[in-house]
Amino acid sequence: MLANLSRAQLVMYVDDDAPSGGTGLSWSSPFRHLQDALAVAPSNTVIRIAGGTHRPDEGAGQVALLPWSTFLLNRKLALYGGYRGLAGGGAPNDRDPQQFVTVLSGDLAQNSPVSWDNCLHVVTVNTSSTVTVDGLEIVDGGGTIFSPPTQPSIRGGGMVLTQGTVQLVDLRFRRCNSLGWAVASIGTTIEFVRCNFGDDASPMGNGALHLESSNVRVEDCSFVAQPNSAAQGIWSNFSSLDVLGSTFRGNHGTDGGSVRSFGAPVVISDCVFENSRSQNSNGGAVLVNNGPLTMLRCEVRGTSTDLNSDGAVYVNNGGLVMDECVFEDNVAGLGGALVVTSPGFSITRCQFRRNVADNGGRGGALVVGGTGVVSQCSFVENRAWFLGGAVVWGQASGTLSYLDRCTFFGNWADSAGSAVYFDGPLGGGIRSSILWDNRIGMLSTLDAQAVATQGPLVVTYSDVQGTLVPGTGNLNVDPQFLSVSGRDERLTAGSPCIDAGDPAFTDPDGSRADMGAWPFDPLACPQVTAYCVTAASSSGCLTTLSWQGNPSATAATPFVVTASNAEGGKQGMLFYGINGAVSAPFGATVSTRCVATPTQRTSTQSTGGTPAACDGSLSLDWNAYLATHPAALGAPFALGDTVWMQAWIRDPAGPGTTYLSDALQFSHCY
Repeated sequence: MLANLSRAQLVMYVDDDAPSGGTGLSWSSPFRHLQDALAVAPSNTVIRIAGGTHRPDEGAGQVALLPWSTFLLNRKLALYGGYRGLAGGGAPNDRDPQQFVTVLSGDLAQNSPVSWDNCLHVVTVNTSSTVTVDGLEIVDGGGTIFSPPTQPSIRGGGMVLTQGTVQLVDLRFRRCNSLGWAVASIGTTIEFVRCNFGDDASPMGNGALHLESSNVRVEDCSFVAQPNSAAQGIWSNFSSLDVLGSTFRGNHGTDGGSVRSFGAPVVISDCVFENSRSQNSNGGAVLVNNGPLTMLRCEVRGTSTDLNSDGAVYVNNGGLVMDECVFEDNVAGLGGALVVTSPGFSITRCQFRRNVADNGGRGGALVVGGTGVVSQCSFVENRAWFLGGAVVWGQASGTLSYLDRCTFFGNWADSAGSAVYFDGPLGGGIRSSILWDNRIGMLSTLDAQAVATQGPLVVTYSDVQGTLVPGTGNLNVDPQFLSVSGRDERLTAGSPCIDAGDPAFTDPDGSRADMGAWPFDPLACPQVTAYCVTAASSSGCLTTLSWQGNPSATAATPFVVTASNAEGGKQGMLFYGINGAVSAPFGATVSTRCVATPTQRTSTQSTGGTPAACDGSLSLDWNAYLATHPAALGAPFALGDTVWMQAWIRDPAGPGTTYLSDALQFSHCY
């Protein structure tokens, strides 16, 4: 019957609740097993699969428990999971992959978590045509007893691809334990969209994706490793790689914690890297060797390397273009945030905060070699336990490159160059920049903040604390940052750094360039920061403060502070102070008072919600409160005035009958 169908796209149907003997041509007569559909589906077939579980050793002609059983896609096919099928309660074509979960499982013996007897690859793609797989879970692939780890075929426990153009959409890979435990590709063009590579730990540790000589695009995917796992995100060899809008968290690799690439261009944009680690190698988050890296609008936080390894991001023997990236709280032996070993780099509009070069390291934030561009970047509270609290830059030949329109604030080094250490025959250049409160011990002089060991130090149109530096347009005056205590290095109105940079450059508004990384913005507001740790209520509620809007000394637009996850059905209020933060016991409770006295209470209100549940909340529009309480503590508030705020909530069943939230610190803007 199938042979008589036209070459137009055919739709076939699979439901594991169906009786045997279906034709697969409608929901009224679906195949019971996916293998039965794959056995007869001609090229250009769409297969719709209802929620349920399918194993590759099930179906006509299959051998039970055969370890090399696999769902073979060797022609143009499209598999879509997540249909209602025969489940009832609606139309069979209703599709919701999260409600009607379709699972392709390699657990042939159905004895998970035992994995040695699973199939080697749940899915195999081997075709010169196009394949789409959409809305499935692929689990329990990569049985390890049947092949040695060095055998190439063991890579890709969830899916192995050897040729073709493949689109993988809304897939979730779990418990696929092999080299490249989710997907392995050799010579394939692949697009991953909204795929989840979490929940797994790979005992062989090569990563979620193992890529060889492929062209790969990864969009809006999640690579989240379980604690104490060795699951790397992407391991790539000679494969062009484009990663965008994806999250990497808790990854752990032996060469690049989240992404490792060799011999091909890599583009990473709008991605987040958190708490990843590289063991025995460089690149706590990203390692790129012998290929250019473009990295745009990414956030890299809390990554680490072994003490003798370097950089949250490490680029070796390849160009770098980096723009609008944020590096915070990363630790490495050298270059806590970023290391670039070859010239020709461009690093612009990036933020480097609280990064550390440990173990006697250099360059708390950045280590670069050769000529390149570092422009409009801010370096705040980075630390090096030897040289270059923020930056180490070595230039041996060519035309001198400058640190241009950068801000260095609150960095520290143990030995020399608390902000910048230039180490090369060309010396170093600083232009239109601010170097303030950078220290070696308690020193804050020119020698402490910027050092050039082998060549001249050229500084122009810059504000350098400690001494008036020789050079055109230099200053030694308070730059008037928006918030010194809050480490907000933007400029306030009246700053001497406004319109004082190199006149050859302009700001976005067309005026002469300002000194520092941030052009003056008359509407800028200091960052609101959360601090202090909330204590659990008697019901286990951990109440936290959040906010929307900006605290303003002049505007009537809302600035709303909300206490969420509070004890339901209780009375509470927000209170504040103007004398800083403290950490003090709060009566007989287990909470900590985080606001210094004196304090001002706002109006008492009900949290709403359900008693003994954590669905209550409190809310306060701070700007509206000030408008109706002109005699409140600290009022009227002026530009830059700071407030510390916390929530108080009744809890009769808890010790002391009350408890407190965490706290917020905010300063007023225009």
